[in-house]
Amino acid sequence: MKKLRTKSYTDEQIKFIKDLVTEGLDWQDITDAFNGMFDTKKTLKALQNKYYTVQDYDLSDDEMLLNIRAAHSAKKASSRVRKENRLVLDALQEREEFLDELLSINSIIPIKMHPKVKIKRRGTPSRSVVAHISDTHIGVNINEEEMGGTNKFNSTIAARRFAMFFFEIANYKLDHRKDTELVLVLNGDILAGVIHNQEHVVDRMSTQFSSALRILSQGISFLSQHFADIRVICTTGNHDRRMHKADKGRASADKWDSFSTDLYISLRERFVEYDNINFTIPVTPYALFKVQGHNFFATHGDTIINIGNVSKKIEFKNLKDQINDISIALDTKLHVVMVGHVHKQTYQTLDNGTELLINNSLSGVDTFAQSIGILKGVKSQQLIEVTSDFPVGDLRSVRLDKADDNDELDQIVEPMARLF
Repeated sequence: MKKLRTKSYTDEQIKFIKDLVTEGLDWQDITDAFNGMFDTKKTLKALQNKYYTVQDYDLSDDEMLLNIRAAHSAKKASSRVRKENRLVLDALQEREEFLDELLSINSIIPIKMHPKVKIKRRGTPSRSVVAHISDTHIGVNINEEEMGGTNKFNSTIAARRFAMFFFEIANYKLDHRKDTELVLVLNGDILAGVIHNQEHVVDRMSTQFSSALRILSQGISFLSQHFADIRVICTTGNHDRRMHKADKGRASADKWDSFSTDLYISLRERFVEYDNINFTIPVTPYALFKVQGHNFFATHGDTIINIGNVSKKIEFKNLKDQINDISIALDTKLHVVMVGHVHKQTYQTLDNGTELLINNSLSGVDTFAQSIGILKGVKSQQLIEVTSDFPVGDLRSVRLDKADDNDELDQIVEPMARLF
């Protein structure tokens, strides 16, 4: 006979009880016989309750047994589900109460992400658009009056200048879009950092980090609606460095251990569900990557390559020799070298055939530049078209001055209105 499990009783035990009741034994005798037969310690009252529960069941009928088992299993399952549901609902209620309280206390503003759009790929792209982003100095505050009206900068202006650049990228050569990938090169000094003791004109690092995370999260999600494939190449600059280390100068080791790397890792995790966005975050103080078969080398410019002051003089032979040494060491011909740091855009084809791209800054001149006689500069970033035939084809310097007071750009990148 199959076992019927109703709490701690089997169908054999229940049949035993029913048979003894039928024989006319009193309940004390039934209890003694039951405990002796099954080596249990059931009470008289427990056996009586069980008998009155099942006395009308026909235990010789297999279908009846199956129905009893099914009914009991359903009851147990229902009870378990009710308990689990109650636990889940209690947990959700606690979580919602916590979030409501957190939102009311801190006035947290969620990062607005542009929705994902699935774009059909057409095999390997035959063109690449490379956006060179560096020296954006998110977190620095530049007072227009102190600068004599030549520049102004804060978190809102940073968001709008980024938004304008993202808009230009999204609308660049739309007639070739289906054959084009986007390569974003975040080439250091994305954050202003806190690298001088007298640096009272910058936001606290938590605010800088939060602002940069919001700007780039919104911008990259916006671009993902316009390109089937996006690669994000990341490097560290000098403003991004941590100042708790014994040597507070430019990083000669572990340069990757920086606030910018924290930012890049956060962005990578933020976009983990976007299958058309890939991040490269090297531990080397440079990034070496291919675009349409050409070898690109990106480094901020404060280490590895000594650019010099290109505002006054460009040492072509010296730059060529430095790049040749790097090429020999890496056993790789460098077709394009991208740097920032000096805030002076230039494009040169060196005698060894390498294309040298030096970027402007997005933030523009500040009080330090003013103190050494540089009162005005161009606020721009570089946009490059690459094909298999041309490592640098069409090159544009996208000027961003007109973004500052254009609140329509807030639809692309919403400025941060709180400390974080």
